[in-house]
Amino acid sequence: MATKPVTYPNIWDSSGIYTTGPFIGSVSIVDPGVGVAGEGHRPGSLYPTAAEHENYQQFQLTTWVTTWLALGSSAGAADAHILETDSVGRFGAVGATFVDAVDETVLDITGANTLVPAVFVTSAATSYQANMGNNAGTGFSAPVGTAAGVGFLSSLTSTAAGGAGVSISADAATAGDCIAVDHAGSGAGIKSTATGTGLSLDVIGSALALYGARFVGGGLTSLLAEGVAGAIGAIIQSSTTAAAGALGVVLRNNTGAAVSISTPAGSTTAARGILASVSGLAAAAELISAGYHGAIITGDATTPTYGALKIEEQDTIPSSFLPNQLARVRPAFGVATHLMESCLEDAGWRGFLTTTGGGAVVLGEFTGPTFHNSYGAYTNLLNFTAVNGNAPKRSGRKIVLRINISARSGTAATDTVLNLRIYDNTAMGYVWTRAGVGAGAGAGYRLVGNSDGGWPQPMTIFVPLTIPAVGNRSWTLEYGNAAGAAVYVRDVVVEALGLN
Repeated sequence: MATKPVTYPNIWDSSGIYTTGPFIGSVSIVDPGVGVAGEGHRPGSLYPTAAEHENYQQFQLTTWVTTWLALGSSAGAADAHILETDSVGRFGAVGATFVDAVDETVLDITGANTLVPAVFVTSAATSYQANMGNNAGTGFSAPVGTAAGVGFLSSLTSTAAGGAGVSISADAATAGDCIAVDHAGSGAGIKSTATGTGLSLDVIGSALALYGARFVGGGLTSLLAEGVAGAIGAIIQSSTTAAAGALGVVLRNNTGAAVSISTPAGSTTAARGILASVSGLAAAAELISAGYHGAIITGDATTPTYGALKIEEQDTIPSSFLPNQLARVRPAFGVATHLMESCLEDAGWRGFLTTTGGGAVVLGEFTGPTFHNSYGAYTNLLNFTAVNGNAPKRSGRKIVLRINISARSGTAATDTVLNLRIYDNTAMGYVWTRAGVGAGAGAGYRLVGNSDGGWPQPMTIFVPLTIPAVGNRSWTLEYGNAAGAAVYVRDVVVEALGLN
């Protein structure tokens, strides 16, 4: 490439007056005018081009070269001059204004840059500004192709608080979005990674809006808050306004779950689906249903190891007896805990009756009176059952029957013997008998005949029976007499509560 010449032409005929020769004092420069200049030099000697006209042209050319063209620079001085490039083709300018009325690219920059920027701007104020006005154009466009390019890069170095890599503001009349991302790929629409002490994302909503932020969509969930190491996945904090909640969950269909919680396969007994630890007099949980169960608790339904619900014990009976409270208390007099319910009417607590074999309620009754006068024979006295909800729940356990019976001799001043036996209608066999005279372990009950033939004090008999199988079960109590007078019975009740 040529370099700028170092020798400049002298300005031709700078005085404009002949000072030597035969034409001293005459004008040496005459404007030939557009017509003469348009024809150029005349050939031959008859009508040669006037020297005054040629001097005019030479004067203008040498003046332009010396006072304007030769003073061009690539340094970018703050004056009027021709822009030149330096030895490597670069130039400097104080400023530039581009005005184009045609729909075309006004400035086209093509660089071969791989390490340095194609455009570098140094400014203490706004380095780049695009005035869109009221047009629906694009202020900045940076298409990125198949390589791992970056459309916009901002690096903050020791930047004070209040500074920002990108700052966007909108007035109250703006309905558009400050940042709009339309992403159809597999990457993230917005990705923020923080390694310092600052927040990776800080969203502060307006009190005039319904929500501070909204997350919509996702094949599995709209928002994933994933903890790292020992950090909690998410902390949701309420305002300090009284009765303001920290988390609101709204179910918008009629069959789903407002909150769904799962733990990894193989979770240990230390894992918790929900851990609510509160302070003061706050309740850890309150469950309210307008038309169904307040809570459904389901444990392992197949050969379980643990119960579906566990109530941790307390070391003494609670002092408050407001209604509808449950507590498992370990009393000072024993080692087993006791399930208790508060009773406002008692101004205290009542314990639930439990048995080691589970619940089983038996009841049968007969008021009478009736009599039996066939020696050695039996008559059905009453049936008693344990069915449905009262049926035995475990086999091989014992149930203790309590038989309350009032019996007397049918003849005044004459003794007799009361025979009793129980028939298991379900197993179809006798399971207990007390019959006959004598002092044997299985003998009947001697009734002493009163002189007036009246009823003696009722007696209570305890009968332990082993339950051979679970499920509904019924028995029949039969009675008879072994010797002597007839037997009269009345006010018979058979009852049992629980299995041992």
